[in-house]
Amino acid sequence: MQRFDRPRAGYSRVMTIGTSLFLMAVGAILRYAVADSVEGVELATIGLILMIAGAIGLVIGIWMALAARRRYDAAYADPAYRDPAYRDPAYPPQQAPPAQAPPPAQAPPPRY
Repeated sequence: MQRFDRPRAGYSRVMTIGTSLFLMAVGAILRYAVADSVEGVELATIGLILMIAGAIGLVIGIWMALAARRRYDAAYADPAYRDPAYRDPAYPPQQAPPAQAPPPAQAPPPRY
């Protein structure tokens, strides 16, 4: 059963950036492309608020992605992750024994 209380690795960063770009796009459409009006609501102001929220979310998403990369790089800086001698219990690789050299050729018996 999948747990729903934690996002999968890398999933929240993508959604943060994607959602931020979506908010910015919708805000720009409301601010610059919609000429209709709704009584009591300024669509241009709503668009501006959405663009600002999207920009803040984009900054947070990029910051989260960079912070995760720093954590990843620091975790794998340990020689245990870089050196195969630490990672692989079968290291060094078992090599086949050298093949037996054929016996030296004997000279034919002399002919008299």
